[in-house]
Amino acid sequence: MQDKWIPYSELDLESNLTRIDTRDFCGYNDSCEDEVMSKILATVVKKYRSDNEDTCFTKEQIKDAMDKIYIESGGHKEWRMLTFIGDKRSGSWIFKYLNIYKLKEDCYIIEGKQNDNSILLSKSVIEKGINKEHLNAH
Repeated sequence: MQDKWIPYSELDLESNLTRIDTRDFCGYNDSCEDEVMSKILATVVKKYRSDNEDTCFTKEQIKDAMDKIYIESGGHKEWRMLTFIGDKRSGSWIFKYLNIYKLKEDCYIIEGKQNDNSILLSKSVIEKGINKEHLNAH
């Protein structure tokens, strides 16, 4: 794992895990080589399907999705709380962190994560856009 958090646009998606804090869109990469992280990665790979077209992203689609979310939620801000149009799951801090896992070559998933709660973020939800009525961005 790298030591410091950097802007999302500078992160390397070749890592097994890229974690982005959506309050300021900074994050870090983790190769998941230590014992704890390798177990987490193994669990994630077993838990999620790598053949679902709505939740499996290519590297380019990940970059485009992060740019879309960042821009639609106000760009450079000190913090924000994301909610998505028509997505009832996003009324809390569940999208405080976005974990981008590389399940296999050219199949990445985006997992919203808060504490022990996690949900997948799909292409269709991202396409609908950010709910600006409930966007708390400062």
